Amino acid sequence: MSKNRAAIAFALILMFAMTVSLVALPAVEAQTVSTFITHMYVTAQPVTGVGQPMFLIYWTDHMPPDIGEQSGAVSSPSGRAGWYDVTLIVTKPDGTEETFDMPYSDPVGGGYLSYTPTEVGNYSVVADFPGEWKNSTSFNRWYTPAVSPPDPFVVQD
Repeated sequence: MSKNRAAIAFALILMFAMTVSLVALPAVEAQTVSTFITHMYVTAQPVTGVGQPMFLIYWTDHMPPDIGEQSGAVSSPSGRAGWYDVTLIVTKPDGTEETFDMPYSDPVGGGYLSYTPTEVGNYSVVADFPGEWKNSTSFNRWYTPAVSPPDPFVVQD
């Protein structure tokens, strides 16, 4: 009889422990992934001459969210949010392309390049954004890849 009481008491303690652990566990909310369709834009300074520096300016339609990019491998030079790995691709009059890896963007998602053309003729520029994850403890966001429409510009003698 005492063996049965010990077994019953042990079973009750185990049931109580399981019940308490189910109730006492904190509720965990799974983060959902949000996808943002990204659009890129680029513009070139109007008509310029060979050997004269000009600006090529790009921007996105989304401001990069601040996820605390302040230290480590993903360090922001400005200590603020931005985009990585944007490239500008300039097509020269002879059809060859020059690709420029842009530095970390500014906090509103844009940047610029001082470009000096070397030939007379019709050029164009596009901005290429490879897409980027921006994750924090409160959100997971995917900003889709995007390529801007080409912006033509003319270089004169």
